[in-house]
Amino acid sequence: MVCRTLPFRKIILLFLFSHSILALSLVGKGLLTFTFFRFEVYELELFAKNQVRSLEELQKEESYELVFTFRRDVEAKHLKQAWSDASKEINQASLKPFFSEVEEIQPAMREGEKIRVTKNKDTVTFSFPKSKVELKNAEFAKTLPWIWLGDNEVGEKLAYQIFP
Repeated sequence: MVCRTLPFRKIILLFLFSHSILALSLVGKGLLTFTFFRFEVYELELFAKNQVRSLEELQKEESYELVFTFRRDVEAKHLKQAWSDASKEINQASLKPFFSEVEEIQPAMREGEKIRVTKNKDTVTFSFPKSKVELKNAEFAKTLPWIWLGDNEVGEKLAYQIFP
């Protein structure tokens, strides 16, 4: 379900208050950089009800929110490719439709813009600057944080910064 009818102000308010509505607090944050050029891509903040210390603990949480604040402009084609690559790495056929839906609506991101990924029970909500998509699937909700905090190239750069 893609929600494109919300006025811009309501989207801003949703972005500002979504983790406070779920009573989540900051667990940690990390900065993704590409080592060859050392340029910053985005800062990732993790909010959860409990002080989680690992991906395994996060996957057991009923609710969490990941907030990506972009440090530079990134074209949509690069972000869509990242979703496609993540889908291939996870390699679970049952989850491919969910990755495809997120990939389809992924916009280009400008410096300072945020993407919020909010999990509440079996629902994951992706809030982009001008659109939103909700996906209901327990396995997708559990697997999703592996992309940024799991045993992979991005996770190796972010997990040690996020988890205390």
